[in-house]
Amino acid sequence: MTVALLTAAVWPRRYVSVAIVRFRFAQKISNGDARSLPQWKERSFSEDFVRGLTKRFALYSGESIDQRIENARRDIVLNKIEALTNMDHELYRNTCCYEVGFAYGDPAIARLVADDVAFELVHAGIDSHSALSILDPPRAAERRVPNMRLFTLIGLGSGLFLGFAFLRRLA
Repeated sequence: MTVALLTAAVWPRRYVSVAIVRFRFAQKISNGDARSLPQWKERSFSEDFVRGLTKRFALYSGESIDQRIENARRDIVLNKIEALTNMDHELYRNTCCYEVGFAYGDPAIARLVADDVAFELVHAGIDSHSALSILDPPRAAERRVPNMRLFTLIGLGSGLFLGFAFLRRLA
């Protein structure tokens, strides 16, 4: 258990701020639709846009510009919300909803960058057959807790191992 607690204590703090963005398509979409997250992420978040984010918010200072861009791209959050996709409700018919945001060590910067990321995605647009809107703007960033089940299992396993090793040594 001590190992798990020590790991949790030194684990880097990460805060995530997300907005909910709705993509409404002119025609019904299916799960096998050609529109994919990586394609949207690449098209909407160009290298110039990401470079601008790293400079404007002084992200990842002390690293090379290429490393800063790579880190910023990695920390952009873009996850499909299955529960709000193609629901049988007028508001969500022919839509896909996504969490769009940013993960960073400073919660205030995470929220500001998430706001820029959501705004850029909506204004860059996907294509002429869709309409984009922000349903829920970025809020104060939340700390995403590491996988506590994993830490508990690591702590339990290491505790049992060390306990048996100690008992064996006494015998």
